[in-house]
Amino acid sequence: MVVTAVVATVASTAVQYVQGRQQQKQQERQLAEQKSANQKAAAQAEKQQEANEIAQNKANRKKADVSGINAGIEARQGAGAGGTLLTGQGGVAGDDLNLGGNTLLGG
Repeated sequence: MVVTAVVATVASTAVQYVQGRQQQKQQERQLAEQKSANQKAAAQAEKQQEANEIAQNKANRKKADVSGINAGIEARQGAGAGGTLLTGQGGVAGDDLNLGGNTLLGG
């Protein structure tokens, strides 16, 4: 009778050990799957954020005011050949080109 009780106890302990080991392996497998799912979700979120930034940059793209530039050029074209940033629209006066009354050429 004692032997039967000991055998039953050992068998019960062995079954519990095997079940515990199976549960532990299952938990480890589930943890690995959860970790993988979290990494995929993080990668997907980063990819989505980049796509959103690209779309926003496209929407906010700055454009040159071509009509304003052309209008400015046309307005300056009517000012004549003497219109520069340094001389103004009137050009340079003839007297300003003389460096002095006495030159080596006698002028």
